[in-house]
Amino acid sequence: MLSGRRLPITFLCVIPLMVAAEDVNTKIGNSKTNRSGAGAVVEITAPMPVAPLVTVTHPKTPHQPIPAHDGAEYLKTVPGFSMIRKGGTDGDPVLRGMAGSRLNILLDGEQILGGCGMRMDPPTAYVFPESYDSVTVVKGPETVLYGPGNSAGTVLFERGAVRLEKTGLAGSASLTGGSFGRNDEVLDVKGGTPDFYVRGIGTRSHSGDYEDGKGQAIHSKYTRWSSNAALGWTPNDQTRLEVTGAQSDGEAAYADRTMDGVKFLRKNVGLKLELGQLSSVVEKLSFQAYRNYIDHIMDNYSLRAFVPSVGSPEPMANNPDRTTNGGRVSVAFNLFEVTRLTLGTDLQTNVHTKRTSMKQWSMPEENKPRVEDARFRNFGVFGELTQPLSDRVQLIAGIRADRWHAEDPRAQIALTPMANAPNPTFQMDRDETLTSSFLRFERELETSGMTAYAGLGHSERFPDYWEVIAKEGLASVSAFQTKPEKNTQLDLGLVQQAAALKTSLSM
Repeated sequence: MLSGRRLPITFLCVIPLMVAAEDVNTKIGNSKTNRSGAGAVVEITAPMPVAPLVTVTHPKTPHQPIPAHDGAEYLKTVPGFSMIRKGGTDGDPVLRGMAGSRLNILLDGEQILGGCGMRMDPPTAYVFPESYDSVTVVKGPETVLYGPGNSAGTVLFERGAVRLEKTGLAGSASLTGGSFGRNDEVLDVKGGTPDFYVRGIGTRSHSGDYEDGKGQAIHSKYTRWSSNAALGWTPNDQTRLEVTGAQSDGEAAYADRTMDGVKFLRKNVGLKLELGQLSSVVEKLSFQAYRNYIDHIMDNYSLRAFVPSVGSPEPMANNPDRTTNGGRVSVAFNLFEVTRLTLGTDLQTNVHTKRTSMKQWSMPEENKPRVEDARFRNFGVFGELTQPLSDRVQLIAGIRADRWHAEDPRAQIALTPMANAPNPTFQMDRDETLTSSFLRFERELETSGMTAYAGLGHSERFPDYWEVIAKEGLASVSAFQTKPEKNTQLDLGLVQQAAALKTSLSM
């Protein structure tokens, strides 16, 4: 049954751009190079798991419905996901009924955190799906490699890196158009030599207000864009040094609230180093460092006509921001030819500030100083092991420990837009040591091409900004002393990857 909303009519055009394409070996495009000459696969149904609890999709591959404009819109096509829609640029993904920081989302290995106290800019608001080569979803607390707190799961938006075989240039471009002014543009170009490469990606997505069944315009327009650049050094097949930078922004009108999102600015710089086959035992050494800055603005006058009232004679604006710095070092070992062991450590710090104006005409928020209201730091160590027990049975296990530190610098807490109260946890800090672990058995059945698995995972999650700062406690105006969340989960399932039939069953 359809509602009164008119469905958009869309068309999609994908154009490969090639210069000396035969000399380039790269993952730019829809999928890995198909040497047999067969065309790329077009997904018209939900993606299947490639391994127990793991699903991999390729955002550049044409698929239905219309190409997604943000990360949550894309993830809702993966089985197990739903979405909390907040506007045209910032849905909040939900995996197996769990949302927020229970779902770890990494962009090329980097953690990104939004700023809005009402989660109008969750991490997926800063994701432009078609600028990535692959999206990997690990369901449940069944990995410890990618940071803490993955009660629901882990999502990796990643760009592939393959050394160029010869000097050349390659790329792709796509254009999507539809009703209500919908248009999306993507350009992805990479070129260089076997020793050096440069890659640039630009995206833009726009839609006007849609109309309901009665022809009435609904306040829902949005525009978002992104630019990404990477410079890499690949002196051999086992070495890669890459410097990256990104900037994106957008705006979205909201039909369900009195304020719109008029700024979703992200600025990013990153550094990666990968060294492979250092010895017969050390398979890979990886190092990564990054900085993400988020600047978000909500107001009630930029994208809509402001109507003065007795309680609100002037427009208002809220302007939170957050700076996240992080790094990671890991070493992958190949022991006894069959045992795989990964050991590593990661660090992440973030600082949140905000500024607000209830009188934007006379006292604009951009003239006010930013007030710091939260500091977080996490240091983690982890290890993950894959051990075959026989030709058809293997054990996968992992454990990590995280040392958390949080500070509450708020002298006052806003109870309403016009009233404050003293903060009972002012200048308080807290430290927690939390652990996460999992154990999974996988058995390949002899004749059916099917793998059965049983996994038990446990995660301990430190409360996030939206739980300890943006909300009140049960008996206090401050929720800073909210306890960590613990989750223990049993996963059972079957995965079949036969040539003619692929099936998956999970519980």
